[in-house]
Amino acid sequence: MDAKSVVIIGSGFSGLSAGIYAQANGYSTTILEQHSRAGGLAAWWKRGEYKIDGGVHFLIGHTPGNPIYELYGELGISDGKFPDLDSYMRFYDQMSGKMLDVSSNLDTLEMDLFTQFIQDGKLIEDLISKVRDMQHSNIMFTLGLTDPPELQSLVAKAKMMWKMRSDMKYFSGEYAEPMNKYAASAKDPLLRDVLQNLFLESSPLWFVLTILALVANKQLGLLADGCEGLVNGLVNKYQSLGGTIEYRKKVKEVIVEDGQAIGVMLSDGTKIAADIVVSAA
Repeated sequence: MDAKSVVIIGSGFSGLSAGIYAQANGYSTTILEQHSRAGGLAAWWKRGEYKIDGGVHFLIGHTPGNPIYELYGELGISDGKFPDLDSYMRFYDQMSGKMLDVSSNLDTLEMDLFTQFIQDGKLIEDLISKVRDMQHSNIMFTLGLTDPPELQSLVAKAKMMWKMRSDMKYFSGEYAEPMNKYAASAKDPLLRDVLQNLFLESSPLWFVLTILALVANKQLGLLADGCEGLVNGLVNKYQSLGGTIEYRKKVKEVIVEDGQAIGVMLSDGTKIAADIVVSAA
């Protein structure tokens, strides 16, 4: 019996991952990508002698023994170089000359914050205390290794809720509020800038705490080759399984007959038939 044909729209992480698992399970897949290379939002480009990397900068759970590490192996990206982050980022204020390294050592980070922003002692104590508390949470791993909500049964949802019962506090109240609101209580405007730029200022407090906790737990690995290396690993795995990527192919619409997707139409009018269509655009 011929393998069922699958057309996947988009060659970002979702499209490449879908292609890898489809190929591994006996499907015949083609990924249609409107750009000249794969990666989607994991983008990089050259400007003169500089390489600008606007995509993913690190991986969580990058060490053997973590369940998500097994996922990386299945996708062909666990053999890369992912050194532990000793410092999450560095802030430098040109006006004052102040510099702050967000160290993976919470004692060092706390002391550096106290030294530079002594008037915000209570806020600093609260932040570090919350990060230490988050060090004992597996919230990111739990959320990252579940089936999509629309595919979960009631029993599966109940099991997930039970597994996350100790983490439910992070989804309400202060923890669910955006980081810029938490940072607004800082007396020093520079500390305010630091806090709301630890990630996106609209990110919930629990997410930023999780990032800092992962750094402290040595569970955040730097992408030494940037997102280019990560994307190339996915592409190589996909193609080694027999998958095909066609570039400069912009999908205009999914062709549907009798309530069933039967293929796609490209912007140039070309029709491509398929047994299954997956949109990862």
